[in-house]
Amino acid sequence: MTYEEQKRWLQMRGFIVGKRDPLMNTTVTGDFMVSDPYPAGYTQLHGADAAELWCLVGDSLPELVADAFSQFHDGSQYVDPE
Repeated sequence: MTYEEQKRWLQMRGFIVGKRDPLMNTTVTGDFMVSDPYPAGYTQLHGADAAELWCLVGDSLPELVADAFSQFHDGSQYVDPE
């Protein structure tokens, strides 16, 4: 799948993909993120402090998308709603 197809696949399943929310993974640097949905104003210091909420942060959105897609596309960590 292309980057755009992987991004669309993640977004169709509810993932937030794009510009980084500065309240998410505050101990990690990066301009972009891929995350589970979360309520407005939610703050996550580091991914380990919120086991129920998954979030990747980094400087390359295509790399984050590829990483997230590889973790969830095979179904090992996510139940596909289709």
